[in-house]
Amino acid sequence: NLFYDVNLPAPLSLCALRAVEAFDLESNPKLCPPQRNALNDFFDEAKGGDWLNDSMWQDEYASYCSWNGVTCDGTDHVTKLKLSTNGLSGKLSRSIADLTSLEELDLSNNDMK
Repeated sequence: NLFYDVNLPAPLSLCALRAVEAFDLESNPKLCPPQRNALNDFFDEAKGGDWLNDSMWQDEYASYCSWNGVTCDGTDHVTKLKLSTNGLSGKLSRSIADLTSLEELDLSNNDMK
């Protein structure tokens, strides 16, 4: 393919098209990494567009391991999510449970419910 490297994840926005049944990439872990899907759900539920620092969180092609506040291990599993004092609000997404390697979660000094 001249336009897209199939060894890389699909753009973030394509993986978010869950409502379009004929175009559901979410179930393909190579194209739509489950860790990225979980973080994207978290971003949406925590009103990420209003955060003080949402650096890289909505970048179509950036690795989720480079998103502000996210730390990953050597196999791209999220181990830390540290977003204290960052203007988060809304509710904690159930998808946070999909971050099965998460060891540290710091959402202090925000308005999460």
